[in-house]
Amino acid sequence: MFQIARATGDDVRGVHDLFVRNLYADEPLIAANGPHAVPGWSDGVANAVIAQGRSVVARCASGDVVGCALVDEPPQAFPYIYTHDEADVKFQHMFEYMEDMSDINNAAPNAIEIRYLAVDRAWRGRGIAQAIVEASMEAARQGGFRWFKMYTTSHFSNLLMIKMKWKRLYSLSYKEYVAEFNSDMRIPEEPHTHCNLYVYDLTSEEPN
Repeated sequence: MFQIARATGDDVRGVHDLFVRNLYADEPLIAANGPHAVPGWSDGVANAVIAQGRSVVARCASGDVVGCALVDEPPQAFPYIYTHDEADVKFQHMFEYMEDMSDINNAAPNAIEIRYLAVDRAWRGRGIAQAIVEASMEAARQGGFRWFKMYTTSHFSNLLMIKMKWKRLYSLSYKEYVAEFNSDMRIPEEPHTHCNLYVYDLTSEEPN
């Protein structure tokens, strides 16, 4: 059994531990390229973003965090995938390229963003990811946001967005991107072949 709740400062350590146990190992870009986080980085990003009040966690009966949608308001507190160091440059370029090609700043201006979505391996397959995304959407609505966006670097998070009927604004093949720009970014293993950018109009009662 799990409970969905708005994340608070008391969840920072639990979210950090969840990221270390699962996000660093399972997120395709991190798995392929290695975590570039400096000591304390996970605590820093979790603390800064959770303080905004829109992030959502799933807690098990013991109170441990077993899922998290870390939701970052515009302008994003942490506009980089890992850290602010030079190791991020190749990833920064890829996401900036996707934003330019998708024209997201005009298509979904001032969008709030699910920065990270993670579920503990032992708790997957129970609907936690969908539940925390739905709760984060409601939190964003309550905050007066119209647009929500999310990058899906994983095949599985991509399937979730399709199931939830978010609109895919842009899809980028990792293989084609690396070849075109001669990037030293390592390509994730299959089935993680594309990075997709999804948006959702929170004012719409009908699926996008």
